[in-house]
Amino acid sequence: MSDQVSGKNTRFGKVKITSNNMDHHSCAEEYSDEDVEVRFMPDILVTVHNSEVGVIRDVSDGMCKVSLGSGGEGDTIMVPSSELEIVRPRKSDHVKILGGSYLGLTCKLIGIDGLDAIVKIDGNLDVKILDLALLAKFVQP
Repeated sequence: MSDQVSGKNTRFGKVKITSNNMDHHSCAEEYSDEDVEVRFMPDILVTVHNSEVGVIRDVSDGMCKVSLGSGGEGDTIMVPSSELEIVRPRKSDHVKILGGSYLGLTCKLIGIDGLDAIVKIDGNLDVKILDLALLAKFVQP
C-alpha cells in the first residue's frame, strides 16, 4: 500500500509520511503520529517553507499544489509535502478532519481542552471530542 516513507517534524510532533493510493481520498498524504493517522488533503491551510501560508488544492505523488495566501487567492505553486506544515486551528474556526473514522468531514471547532478538540460536525447536531492533531483549518474552495 505504501510506496514512500520519510520522517518529518511538525507542530504536532514527529510524524511518518507515507504516500498511498486510497479510493475515497486518492489525493491525500498519510501521516502517522503514534496511533493517530493524519492526511494532507485539499482545502486546508498550511505553512509553506516555514514562512508563507497557503491552501492545498491538490495532492499527488508526494507533491502538493498550493495556492498562496490565507484564502488561497495568490499564486499557485507545487511544493513537496515534506515542506508543508499544517496550521493549527483556533476556537471557532471551520476545520477539516484529517484522520480517523471522520476523515474528510468538516466541522466547527467549538472548544479546545489541552490536546482535545470539541467539534460540531457540519450537517447534523453531532458534537465530538477529537484529538486536536487530527484537525486543520478548512478554507472554503
